[in-house]
Amino acid sequence: MFTSTYGAGIFKSTDNGATWTAANAGLGNLFVQQIIVVKNTYLLAATNAGGIYKSTDNGTTWRQVYTGPGTNTSVNCLAAGTNTLWAGGSASIGILLSTNDGEMWTSVRNAGWQTANIISITAKGNTVFAGSNSAIGIATSSDNGQNWTYVNTGLKYSFIQALTTVGNSVVASTDFGVFITNNNGVSWTEANTGLVQKLVLSFLTYDNHLWVGTFGGGVWKRPLSELNLVNSVKDIAETPLTIYPNPVGQFLNIKELDSKKKISIYNINGQLIDNQYLIQNNRLDVSALQQGSYILKLEDDKTIMTGKFVKL
Repeated sequence: MFTSTYGAGIFKSTDNGATWTAANAGLGNLFVQQIIVVKNTYLLAATNAGGIYKSTDNGTTWRQVYTGPGTNTSVNCLAAGTNTLWAGGSASIGILLSTNDGEMWTSVRNAGWQTANIISITAKGNTVFAGSNSAIGIATSSDNGQNWTYVNTGLKYSFIQALTTVGNSVVASTDFGVFITNNNGVSWTEANTGLVQKLVLSFLTYDNHLWVGTFGGGVWKRPLSELNLVNSVKDIAETPLTIYPNPVGQFLNIKELDSKKKISIYNINGQLIDNQYLIQNNRLDVSALQQGSYILKLEDDKTIMTGKFVKL
């Protein structure tokens, strides 16, 4: 578990948040805007006036992979698509794209965004949604940033504070609250029932709920079902799996496993890790996975079964 701070860098917890230790080795800037985990393999950190940093050893060390133009290298937000990485930054940076796991970044900003700060970004498959702090609102691209379309119908805003993807939906927060699109931004629907403080700064999808962090109003949550949201693998009604041992080091025994079922493993954020695994006598070899929590999914034409496990 990682958290970012504005001035003290990155902290890591291995006991579910009971204790925290600094994880800043190689981090040249301690004003960290956001951290994301990509493919459960590496971490990326966006910094204010320090570019982008990458860690491939679970936060033990960091190295800079993007410096930016001139002295203004403020990167505000990060997102991972199916085969792409995205970053949003200050007006001198705009929107960045990487297709090689963050080793190189290319500007793909729309020519009309010269003065816009990109403060939120999310990806749904190969489609990216970028939010600004100006009248531009939200724009989307499905061709790696070559062409952009403004998608603000039904959206009340003066800036787009946060964006997240939940299954096939995209959720946005503005200074007027929470809005949802189920049609790639063609239209947005307001979703503020029960939310007292509408200035939402951040989103989290966990335990079948959408959690929001607000400015001065605390943390709020609402069931995904009330918002007509389904969070990919984690929130579909499914049959539980019988798996053991759990935690597991190498071989995971699966009672319901057979050769006809499709096997997929996802990280705890719902990202697909892989779907090609060695099966021996109803056992799955998971030795190649990094330490952490995972979701195992088995499916055929009639059933979907899921189970959570911890890799040691």
